Amino acid sequence: MLLEQGLVDHIVVSNKSVAKIYVRNNTPCNQTDSEVVQETLPAQYKYYFDIGSVESFEEKIEEAQKALGIVDHEPSYYSQRLATLTPGFAGAEIANVCNEAALIAARGEQTQVTMQHFEAAIDRIIGGLEKKNRVISKLERRTVAYHESGHAIAGWFLEHAQPVLKYVPNESVVTTKEQLFDKTCVSLGGRAAEQVLVGRISTGAQSDLLKVTKMTYDQVAKYGFSEKVGMLSFPDSSEMSKPYSSMRAAIIDKEVREWVSKAYERTVELIEKHKEKVAEIAELLLEKVLYQEDLVHVLGERPFKPAEPTSYDRFKKGFQEEEEEKKEVEENPDDEDSTPLEPRVVEN
Repeated sequence: MLLEQGLVDHIVVSNKSVAKIYVRNNTPCNQTDSEVVQETLPAQYKYYFDIGSVESFEEKIEEAQKALGIVDHEPSYYSQRLATLTPGFAGAEIANVCNEAALIAARGEQTQVTMQHFEAAIDRIIGGLEKKNRVISKLERRTVAYHESGHAIAGWFLEHAQPVLKYVPNESVVTTKEQLFDKTCVSLGGRAAEQVLVGRISTGAQSDLLKVTKMTYDQVAKYGFSEKVGMLSFPDSSEMSKPYSSMRAAIIDKEVREWVSKAYERTVELIEKHKEKVAEIAELLLEKVLYQEDLVHVLGERPFKPAEPTSYDRFKKGFQEEEEEKKEVEENPDDEDSTPLEPRVVEN
C-alpha cells in the first residue's frame, strides 16, 4: 500500500544516502504524483520522515504509514486474508479490488481502508452492484431467508458437506460419493426449508435443481457410482447421439430419480429436526449478513471436525497469528539500538 493519495506528494532527495518524505498539513487534494524536488518546501507541509537512504524507501514507507495512523495493520495482515478470498484472481483483478476498497472507504468518509472495505470490494467485483431498487414483498423476503437458512443448516449438520459461508470453499481434486451425496442434500436444503417451514414451495430452487440434476447424472453415468449401471463412464451427449441403448437410458433415469428422492428425504428429516434453528437463522438473515461466528452462536460448533483446515480456518488463523505477533512484541520489546520511525515537525 502507498500513503494516502494527495497526502504525500514530495520526496526530497539530498543525495543517494539521504531521503525524506514530506507530509501535507492540509486535507487530501487532487495532487497525487510523487515528485523529486530540491527547493525549500512551503508551510503546507507539516511532517517529514528521515528514511536514511533511497534504497530503504520501500521498507520505511510502511513505518511512516503506521506512524501517521493511515493504516492499522501490516500489509501481510491483509495479504493472508485476501489470498483466501480471491483464489484464481489475476494481478489486474487484485488491483481492482484494492482500488474498489479505497473508493468504498472514501464514500464512507473513512481515513483508513479496513478489512471490511476489502470484503465489500470483493463482493462488488464478483457479484456486481447491489440492486437496491428492486421491489420485493415481505413475504418474498421471508421465503428467501428461510430458503437460504435451509442451505446453511444442511451444510452445518452434514458430515461431508462444507458450511454455506461467505468464504470460498476448499478446492478438491477428487470427491467421494459421500461428499457428493451430502452436497446434493445441501443444494436441496432450501426447497426442504420452504416445504417444512413456509408451507409452500417456490421457483427459488430452480438453480439448485439444475445443479442437483447434473451432479446426480454425473454420479450415475460418469463416475461409476451406481451398481445398476456399473463401472461405466459415458461422455456428455445429446438426445440424438447417446452412446447407450434406450433400456440403459431408462435405468440411468430411474437411478437418478431414486438418488435425488433419497437425498431430499434425508434433507427434510434434517430440517424437521432443526426447524427451530432454521427459523432463528432466517430471522437473523432478514437483518444482516451472517458470518461463521453468527452460526456458531446460534447452532454451536459443527459436530464434525474437518481433517484439514478449511479456507475459513485459514482466513481466521491470520487473525490469530496477528494477535500472537502482537503479544510477542509486547513481551519482547525492540532492542535499544532499534529506533522507531517518528514524524518530525517541519520548521519554517
